[in-house]
Amino acid sequence: MSLSKGQGTQMLGPWFLGPKAESHALLTTLLSEAMHHAVDGRECIFPEDPAWADPESAEYIAESTQIRYFYKQLVKNLEQFSVPFSSYRYQGHMLWDQSLPSVVGYFAAMLYNQNNVAAEASPLTTALEIEVAQDLCRMVGFGKEEGIQPWGHITCDGSVANIEALWAARNTKLYPLAVYAALKKEKALKHLDYIKVQPTGKKTPKRIIDLDWWELINLRREVVLGIRTQLFQEANNQNIDISHLELIQNYTVQGDGIMAFAIRMDKLLKAKGDLLEVLAALKVMGPATAHYSLPKATTLLGLGTGAFVKVPVEANARVDIKALKELLNTHLKKKLPVMTVVAVMGTTEESAVDNLKEILKIREDWNRKGIDFFIHADGAWGGYFASLLQEPESGTHAHKHLEKFRKAAEDGNHQVKPGTDHFHTAVAYEQLSHKDGYRKFMYTNCTGLNTYTAAQLEALKHADSITVDPHKSGFTLYPSGSLLYRDHRVPEMIRITASVVYHEGDAPTVGVFGVEGSKPGAAAASVYFSHRVIRTDQSGYGRILGRCTFNAKRVFSGLMAIQSSHFEIAALTDLKPKELNVVRSWSKLSNLELWDRLSKNAKEFELFRRTGPDLNIISYALNPIIKGKPNKDPKVTNDFNNALFKKLSSQSVDEAIPRVIVTSSSLEAESSSEPIKSLRRQLGVKHDPDLDMNFLITTVMNPWLTDAANGERNMVPEVLGYFQEEAEMLVDELFNDPSNTNPTS
Repeated sequence: MSLSKGQGTQMLGPWFLGPKAESHALLTTLLSEAMHHAVDGRECIFPEDPAWADPESAEYIAESTQIRYFYKQLVKNLEQFSVPFSSYRYQGHMLWDQSLPSVVGYFAAMLYNQNNVAAEASPLTTALEIEVAQDLCRMVGFGKEEGIQPWGHITCDGSVANIEALWAARNTKLYPLAVYAALKKEKALKHLDYIKVQPTGKKTPKRIIDLDWWELINLRREVVLGIRTQLFQEANNQNIDISHLELIQNYTVQGDGIMAFAIRMDKLLKAKGDLLEVLAALKVMGPATAHYSLPKATTLLGLGTGAFVKVPVEANARVDIKALKELLNTHLKKKLPVMTVVAVMGTTEESAVDNLKEILKIREDWNRKGIDFFIHADGAWGGYFASLLQEPESGTHAHKHLEKFRKAAEDGNHQVKPGTDHFHTAVAYEQLSHKDGYRKFMYTNCTGLNTYTAAQLEALKHADSITVDPHKSGFTLYPSGSLLYRDHRVPEMIRITASVVYHEGDAPTVGVFGVEGSKPGAAAASVYFSHRVIRTDQSGYGRILGRCTFNAKRVFSGLMAIQSSHFEIAALTDLKPKELNVVRSWSKLSNLELWDRLSKNAKEFELFRRTGPDLNIISYALNPIIKGKPNKDPKVTNDFNNALFKKLSSQSVDEAIPRVIVTSSSLEAESSSEPIKSLRRQLGVKHDPDLDMNFLITTVMNPWLTDAANGERNMVPEVLGYFQEEAEMLVDELFNDPSNTNPTS
């Protein structure tokens, strides 16, 4: 079952059912195989036991006929009224076709209804869940540091994973206070009060019971996690009953609750109310664009919604590092600790990737000042893009294929030498130059990812916890999120059942960790089988997502090239006007024509890497031209973009499916002023500092978008053509129709 050395398959086509259900025969065969084994299993186990129903009886036949009728109604309605996510024209939410292996994996395991809350209810799918988590850990780079063993598990979604990450961070950060209290109050632990730790920013170790509250609450994460191991070892050395260590649980924030914990610790440490104020003001910081699950998490932890501090973002929607430093320094001056800083690795509305490298450096600087905090990477969307950085395992077919190109590149048999990544550039060029490349590999980590984003994904291995959603950019079925821990000891801090024996990465059950109780074992099987077929490296998910980011750049180029007498268009970007003119010139080229041009111009090649969003969600807005004059009113711009969204989405079974589908969101005026200013400036609209801004979203998850029909058809111009026509018709309908007296309604 291990995925660590598993070979994936070689061809993109069978990985999906496809826009025209091209792989329907394969899907039918695999589903039939699952049914065969499920039936065979029921027939063969305990053959002496009786059957219950008689399929030949008249009653059974009549009832089954009725069931088939009901089912036909259901599937017909699903066909008629479901959103066509797999279509080239679907460019809305973070949804596309699910991988075919994930569908059949889910279906097969669903027939056995395993519940991964406990291994006894899911002996196989629990093992699959642990294996999947290990594979995800390898993908993001966890486990490469000597002496640090990662751990993870599947959650129902990214929201639950984010909540758990902050829960674990809170319990870990406050754990030293509980140990201090237990050593002071419990006679059974008195003989362990000599244990020393290294205070953050200090060279000399001190006894835990000699630390003040500020030192206790700012111990480095690895020091806190080491306390439990140290207590266990010392108790063994002194023949102290190990069960006495469970007395510490009575003093934890998990045991006491935040209010009682704060009151107890303030009295015990003689903080004279300071600790009450500190714990009441414990903060989590993250970009204003962060997912709503993060303030939800601080609320559930008893800290309140306001405990999530929204850090302003730059014009490209990445967190403003300067603003983050200012907020951290303000907390330092007031002696208010920060629990966690969240770096979003691909926001769900702009796919902006925060500067994780700089946030990690900031923590190093703060450590020298005696301060520490957790760093959580919310990679619900962007986590799988780390596969673009992982070369295939040595000895696999994919690795041998890669080595063939490596040798050719080293021999100088390729003319493509722009940028610094000559090898991967040569590989991509070779694939684009031959039709066969569309059916095999396409290593586009150097063409799909900009260097900034690649550097942030490389830094993921230094985060304390990472949310990764297989059901987003992993193309698997809902519900399947995941939470990965850099250190396997962290989840012990939220384990409800007290234990001093660590699971060492191989828990007999995963149900005692996290927010959920019951959860489908089918989700684990779905992700497992998808990973088994589509590896989490450049030959598998890296190939899919590399093509998607490549295609996103092509869609961005096409959007920027739209010329209309009915509207202006602008996107979130930090490219300069002259650079955008170059980007527009790419829109009419085929993939191979574009690549030929980029291969001869290093500056354009680097510009291509910087073009578009950090990942593959494009955020943009339109401004109507009313009777020949561009609108200047930001409210009219908002209303128009909202009206266009409604026109290009289907939110009811009574609505027809539009010719192209997008989605929308809004930027908050208070915390996203720079992106708003950028969009309004590009559109020529007046800026209102108190007015939010509506914008449209296109998510590019179709790897065939620019090379449909085996490279013979680029669907981007067609899809954007429909979009332009619909937008122009809406302008005429709202502003050029004399009978319309309320043009923005």
